[in-house]
Amino acid sequence: DGIRDVERSRGLGDVYKRQKLDTAGFVVQNINNFSDKFLCMNGDLLIEMNFDSFLEVANNSKNSTICSIPVDDPSRYGVLELDGTKIINFIEKPEDMKYGNNISLGVYCLHKKDIKKIKDKLEIPCSFEKNVFPNLADNNLLDCFIVEGNMLDVGTRESYICLLYTSPSPRD
Repeated sequence: DGIRDVERSRGLGDVYKRQKLDTAGFVVQNINNFSDKFLCMNGDLLIEMNFDSFLEVANNSKNSTICSIPVDDPSRYGVLELDGTKIINFIEKPEDMKYGNNISLGVYCLHKKDIKKIKDKLEIPCSFEKNVFPNLADNNLLDCFIVEGNMLDVGTRESYICLLYTSPSPRD
C-alpha cells in the first residue's frame, strides 16, 4: 500500500489519529513538504467556475489567492473585506453586511512562503478561516479572485437535503 508507505516516510501516517488539527492544521504542521504554490479546496461546496482563469491569475500573483463570489446573505460564510483585489480582512460568519458580501468560495492557491511568514503566530489546532486567512490579510499576503459562476453550499444537512430535492435528476 504505497500511500501508507509515503505517509510513513514523511512522518504523516498517524497525524489525524493523535491530534485534532482543524481545517489548516495539517498544512501548517507540514508546510515544508508542500510545493511553493499549492491548491486547497473545501469539500462542502459545488462550484461552477473557470478554473483556468483562476490558475492563470493565481500563478502570476505574488501572494496567496482566495476565490470569492458575492452572495445575498454572507452570515454563514467567511467574508472577504476587499480593497480592489487585496483582501484586507477575513471575517468568519459576520452578523451583518458591514464587510460586504464577497465570501470565500473555498478554493485557495496558497504560497508556502506566505504560510511560513505567519507560522509562528499559529497554534495547532489551526483553522484557515479563523487563524490563517486573518493573519495573511493582516500581513498584506492575501489576494482575491472574484469568480463569475455559481456555487451551491452543501455544508449543512438542510442545504444538502434541499439540493437533493431541487436538483434535476441525472439522466440514464
